[in-house]
Order: sequence, then C-alpha cells, then structure tokens
Amino acid sequence: MRYLRMHFYSGEARPRTNQMRILSFGWTSDLLLSGKKTVTRRMWKRPWVKEGDLVQAWSKGPHRGGRKLGVLRITKVSTEYWTPDFRLTEKESMLEGFEGWAEFEHYIQEDKSKCLLGNITRIEFEAIGELK
Repeated sequence: MRYLRMHFYSGEARPRTNQMRILSFGWTSDLLLSGKKTVTRRMWKRPWVKEGDLVQAWSKGPHRGGRKLGVLRITKVSTEYWTPDFRLTEKESMLEGFEGWAEFEHYIQEDKSKCLLGNITRIEFEAIGELK
C-alpha cells in the first residue's frame, strides 16, 4: 500500500515521494548563512517535517527564483500557541538569529504578512555541510 499525502496547493491526495522538502528563508537567508539562525517558526496547520528529516534550505522558493543554500537536518519540532501579547525569550530570539526580542519584534512588525498568531510550528535544525 502506498501512502498518500495531501498536495499543499490543491488539497488532493498524491503518492508520497522521497524528495526532500524545502524550507525557504527569504527574509532571513543572511542570518541562516551566518550561522546565527538555528530555529525557524512557521504558521502551518500541521507540521510538514519531523525530527531527523533532511530538508533543502532555499533563499526563497524555487518557483520564485530562489537558490538552494544547503541541506538542514531537523533536530526538534514543537508547537507553540501565540497570542497578541506573546513574547519570545531573549535566548529564543537569538536562536532565530536576532540580537534579542526587540529586533525580532521589529522584524515581525515590518510586514504584517509575518504576523504570528495561533498555533506556530517551531523547527530547530542544524546544517549538514556548508551553507552558501
């Protein structure tokens, strides 16, 4: 029996493939490449990755003209619930690649499409080889 997965855009079931998933880091590619960023957060209805998965890191999606930066191993996946008054610790902000909460908050507020509310998937990762 072949496992089926839901296609992200169409919602239809398709056979599972062995291709690596892609995580794009558009706004934070420089933080990833510098080695400062080891955690990312996504607004997913359910986690698309699990601990131990290998994923491709891209500057932005390949369909948007991005480029592959390297390969990451997922080390931990968890879910957080964010409310409007939610605040990351300084340590968590630094794992995101920022100097602290104030810089991370400024980054989120620059563009309302990055507004994080509700269930947030927290993804911790490590680089496999060099990122470039």
